Amino acid sequence: DRQDMETKLIEYLNRYNFEVRLKQIDYMTPADSFKKTSAFINSNSFAIPS
Repeated sequence: DRQDMETKLIEYLNRYNFEVRLKQIDYMTPADSFKKTSAFINSNSFAIPS
């Protein structure tokens, strides 16, 4: 019915806006942050020149 559709639409829009806002502020989940940090460390960024 109409009320159910309105509720679902509001829930969808709230979730969408929340996710878009997080991407705009460059939010990373802890897993994403760990992957990025690990890739940086493993890329020889800390290699000591000989």
